[in-house]
Amino acid sequence: MATNILPIGTAAAVSSTISLVSGEIANVFMIPGPAGFPNNAAVSIEINTSAGTWVPVGGLSLGRGSIGISLPGASINGPGTFRLRRDNVEVSFGADLA
Repeated sequence: MATNILPIGTAAAVSSTISLVSGEIANVFMIPGPAGFPNNAAVSIEINTSAGTWVPVGGLSLGRGSIGISLPGASINGPGTFRLRRDNVEVSFGADLA
């Protein structure tokens, strides 16, 4: 069963942090708001470094614009601690963890 880690919304937001041990896998995926997904919806995947800083290492996207590239879900392998980041958007969406 999926757990919401980035609530549906339009405001910039950061998900709860997820820590994985070696061999553990987390599946993350975007979820639409009431109006569906916005064009070019995107979420950054950030990993926590040994220095305690957050570094973007990938992302989720739904490309319905001119580029048209989509990756609405991803599997993340442990060990490590990660989070998702959404910038301000006009149409609401969020993300779940399974």
